[in-house]
Amino acid sequence: MAKKNDFGMGDFDDASYEASFNDVGVVKVGKREYAIGLLWHKIDDVSKAANEARSLATSENQKADFFCLRLTGDAQFGLGFKARGHKNGLPSLAAQLASAKGGKWIGLFEVENGYYLAAVYEDAIMSECDRFFSDADAAKEEFENFYNSTDWKETIAPESFEIPGTTEVPIARLLEDRIACRLQAVSKRGALIKTLVGLGIVVGTVGGVNWYLKHLEDLELARIIAIEAENAKKQLFAPKQDEIKIPDAPWIRYPVASYFIDSCVKNVNSFPLDIPGWEVKEFICTDGYVAAAVDRSGELGKGGGSFNWIKLMVEKEGFKPTIIPPPGGNGNRASVQWEIGELPKIPVDLETIKWTKMRDGLIVVMDERFVPISISDGPSNSDFFRGIAFSFSTTEDPRQFTDIISALPGAFVTSLSYEVTNNVWTLEGQAYEQLPLPTTQPN
Repeated sequence: MAKKNDFGMGDFDDASYEASFNDVGVVKVGKREYAIGLLWHKIDDVSKAANEARSLATSENQKADFFCLRLTGDAQFGLGFKARGHKNGLPSLAAQLASAKGGKWIGLFEVENGYYLAAVYEDAIMSECDRFFSDADAAKEEFENFYNSTDWKETIAPESFEIPGTTEVPIARLLEDRIACRLQAVSKRGALIKTLVGLGIVVGTVGGVNWYLKHLEDLELARIIAIEAENAKKQLFAPKQDEIKIPDAPWIRYPVASYFIDSCVKNVNSFPLDIPGWEVKEFICTDGYVAAAVDRSGELGKGGGSFNWIKLMVEKEGFKPTIIPPPGGNGNRASVQWEIGELPKIPVDLETIKWTKMRDGLIVVMDERFVPISISDGPSNSDFFRGIAFSFSTTEDPRQFTDIISALPGAFVTSLSYEVTNNVWTLEGQAYEQLPLPTTQPN
């Protein structure tokens, strides 16, 4: 019989669900084995969680051998099967991930001999995604089917799959030492009978044996429920960790690189170079301003012009820059400064790419254009952002390089300068990748 799952992801049939899984029910991460491929159900009454799990496990449709109680988040129990290799005491990998990372996310992780798919929808584990794949193509295809089916708050996949909008997170980073949920046998009577007989314990009639076994079983269930309830209580009333404070992105105050470069070049080209008694030496565009350095051609009155001549030649209608005289009144360098104008800012919320990919791409493309480029670590590298700083010089119009910089999300130009005498432009910039959020506030 088809029924609605707990996550609004469509209908599924228990029989077809069972048939859709391969036989792999155990995966290894590091030195520990985990149970996967459990059939997850929502718990209606936490105080009767074990009874609910046993009741469904022994029903005609399920005939499960093990169950696992998850009382945190959206409380659930998972059913396990010997046919999939499940064993008593195995921790559930999906429950472990859901305990470390609630919310609404889907992830594809590299594990031993293949890939593991997991998803949490509104703090509940999705049965359909508690799966292992030995084939990379099949894993990617199934991930993309769920990836495109809803609006996830976070999507995780290996970088080598090149799925837009995903980030790679090693599965070991999300696994805590404390086990969130272990498999336990649906029925312990067979094992207890063997133990009692082996110990020579005689309780009485068959009915007496059954009563005693049921009594022991109830005590064990009560102990398990008490432990889980205590753990849930500790989590509920435990002091909250400091909220993770994300610093501003490095690019937040910078204009879009293509607009900045184009505006800088236009501003430089519009500045007069024929100032009597003065030589325009260089320009620099940075921090929202353009500045021109102007040197006196000689001593004042002996080839060198008056400071007032700069103003006469530079100022015009609609353009009234700040003109700074030579320091001390008798120097030979003056400067002219003006605002570059309003430019579109880089969006705060970007889908960045790996900083290593940006670094390697810059090297390859700039080499192809026969322009040497210098690359170093970005100054704002931290637990939240990792990036590069880069610079290059060229005698070509720098607007010919906007395609390269625009291809790097999270890239911006910190300065663009021009040496008039040598006809050399020098561009300096940075590019950053936004890293996955740490689980705790960094020190």
